[in-house]
Amino acid sequence: MLGLLSQSSSQQAKTLNHQISGTFQLAIIKLRESQSLLGVNRPILFPETLV
Repeated sequence: MLGLLSQSSSQQAKTLNHQISGTFQLAIIKLRESQSLLGVNRPILFPETLV
């Protein structure tokens, strides 16, 4: 019984870890996208950078 319980909690931990890493990767991708968008729009948002 105890072995079964620890096995399932280990599986849950793996699933949770996978979800966290997936979310983290998605956040990094979104961050890169927003940074590149900011990079493209910077001259429009901040005209003084053109001078």
